[in-house]
Amino acid sequence: MRCVVLLCFALLNILKIKMVLSNVQGASVDPRDKLCRTPLFLAAAEGGTGSVQALIAAGADVTAKDVDLKSCVRVAVGHTATLEVLLQV
Repeated sequence: MRCVVLLCFALLNILKIKMVLSNVQGASVDPRDKLCRTPLFLAAAEGGTGSVQALIAAGADVTAKDVDLKSCVRVAVGHTATLEVLLQV
C-alpha cells in the first residue's frame, strides 16, 4: 500500500513525499507501475524538482527506464530545474 502512495505522491508532485519516504522502512523507493515507471520517473516527467531531489536522496534509481525504454532524464526534458538535478547525479 505504501508503494502505491509513493507512486501517487510522485505523480502529483506532492512535497510531502519526504514524509512518506521516511515511513517506508525497508520498502523499495523504486516500485513500478504497469508501464514500469518509478516514482522518480513520474516526478521527473511532471517537473517535480523537490520530489526528484527527495527520491534521489532516498536512493532512487536514476537509470530506471519504462516499457518504452525512456529514462528519467528523457522525460524531464522541458523541465530545466528537474533536468539539472538529474544530470548532477
